[in-house]
Amino acid sequence: MHLMALKDAPETPLVQISAGEFTTCALDIDGAVHCWGKDVAGSTFEPDGNFVQISSSDSYATCAVESSGNVLCWGQFVDGRRHDALYTMKGTFTQVTVGDDWVCAINVSCNVHLQG
Repeated sequence: MHLMALKDAPETPLVQISAGEFTTCALDIDGAVHCWGKDVAGSTFEPDGNFVQISSSDSYATCAVESSGNVLCWGQFVDGRRHDALYTMKGTFTQVTVGDDWVCAINVSCNVHLQG
């Protein structure tokens, strides 16, 4: 039996939360990312930066919108694509949602961008 590392939830106050099947990620009042749960494929990675919105999938992927508007993703999608803290979308986005094998974001002009 293979045991995976289990990371505990933070004690800092949180303002936004998004849960996947094994991992939960949240933003604190300063825009920092906090992730906990089973660390599968880097799913509990906590990128540096200031974020304004976060979304986790039932796979092991999470994406967040930075205060600059870029979308950053980490973890792994069900099709095996990994996102090790790489920008998947550069621009001025206001919201992101992530599924098992796709990322969808809305930019400041209210246009939808789909990747996956």
